[in-house]
Amino acid sequence: MNEPPVVLIVDDEPMSREALEVLLIHERYRIETAEDGPGALAQAGRVKADVILLDVMMPGMDGFEVCSRLKADPQLRHIPVIMLTALTDRSSLLRGLDSGADEFLSKPVEGIELRGRVRGMLRIKRQHDELTVLLRAREELARLIVHDMRTPLWLITGQLASRDGKPSPALIRETVEAIAYQTGRLQQLTDDLLLTAKMEEGRLTLHIEPIDLAGLVRAVVASHEPVATQSGIRLVTEGSDAPCSGAADENLMMRVLDNLVSNAIKYAPENSTVAVRVQPADATGVIRLRVEDEGPGIPAADRPGIFDKFAIVELKKRGVTQVGLGLPFAKLVVEAHGGRIFVDGRRPRGSVFTVELPAGAASGSAVVKL
Repeated sequence: MNEPPVVLIVDDEPMSREALEVLLIHERYRIETAEDGPGALAQAGRVKADVILLDVMMPGMDGFEVCSRLKADPQLRHIPVIMLTALTDRSSLLRGLDSGADEFLSKPVEGIELRGRVRGMLRIKRQHDELTVLLRAREELARLIVHDMRTPLWLITGQLASRDGKPSPALIRETVEAIAYQTGRLQQLTDDLLLTAKMEEGRLTLHIEPIDLAGLVRAVVASHEPVATQSGIRLVTEGSDAPCSGAADENLMMRVLDNLVSNAIKYAPENSTVAVRVQPADATGVIRLRVEDEGPGIPAADRPGIFDKFAIVELKKRGVTQVGLGLPFAKLVVEAHGGRIFVDGRRPRGSVFTVELPAGAASGSAVVKL
């Protein structure tokens, strides 16, 4: 449930404070009050004010000084201030602007005008808060991207640093394969980020053509076989022997499957199985591709957020594993094909990622606009 906006009324006259409260009584705001400048400065942060109605003529610290101090405080400067004044001379108005006031209302205050100005300032405050949240999320996302890009580099460095003496041909081959795999992961991450940006901006063209989805699955599984074997993970397919006709952008759909299989291997424990299943179109005309693992699994409450690039930042902070930037990319691609992607739990443990695609998709090219 959303909390009501907080309006802080600052006036040294009790009657004036009460009159302003009455004018706002039907607006469903939470009203807080302060009777002087120091009280206003103390209250503004404590009550998390969304708008401040500030009287100018107060003893001691007047409204101009209060406003100047509010706007000088990094924690409070974003709160809109509506100055209430009987002063109408040009110098007073200029002083109010210099102090950082966002709006002015002349006393005596009219109810309609007061309510309109407060609503306008609340819209500005709400937009500021939303932008702040978005910028913070982008910063966290940038950190996550850097972390995800560093991981393959660390592993490559580790592979090179651990090879002392004269390695055998088999060891050289193993090292080269490991480095090639991690380099591929790094390339895939950067490509996915660029493609995601293009899709969100409506600048990516899908090239839909008839493809054998079973063959696509076989190719993806084969590319991950070496690293799965090296990690002690059994990688199997089911239903991929017979062709499974569909229509999709082969390159993008391969990236989706590549992300899902790579993610499953990454979090699967040693001596476990990762299964990729192909289910041809059923009576409803839906093709299903499933990737199952025996990893830690994803709590049911967290599953909707794993396909949101900003939500996964918070999930990572909470210790939720098996999430990464490849999942939001996969969701964009699958939905651009008219399908859907989701995750379920697997008993006794693990996850099942399912991609559903329409069997009757038409061939051709289309610009993705999401």
